[in-house]
Amino acid sequence: MRARSPRARILVIDYLAGMSPNSLCGAANFMTDPDLGWIGEKLIELNDMVRRAAAAGGVEFVDTYSSSVGHDVCQAPGVRWVEGTSPFAPQGVAIPFHPNQFGADHQALVVKQALGI
Repeated sequence: MRARSPRARILVIDYLAGMSPNSLCGAANFMTDPDLGWIGEKLIELNDMVRRAAAAGGVEFVDTYSSSVGHDVCQAPGVRWVEGTSPFAPQGVAIPFHPNQFGADHQALVVKQALGI
């Protein structure tokens, strides 16, 4: 990207806090609480790796995880920003363990703030 657009501002965003290391709704998502918590821990590790890769690549890192804590799959519809195994979100069809419209809107807002727009 840098070679093709040398003056481009490149931002890398992390993953939302879709699962917490302390998640306690595994049964609702057809897994155990320890398994869901393990995924939450791996998500933190993954985001740390993304942060390091952005720094190594000389691009900007945008943290959407920190401001999304409390909006994980264990929260009620309308509060959660990441859907669990249920295929339907309040705003329509959702992909399991991916951001719903609220999560996508939050990530867009954080990116816009990083860009100053």
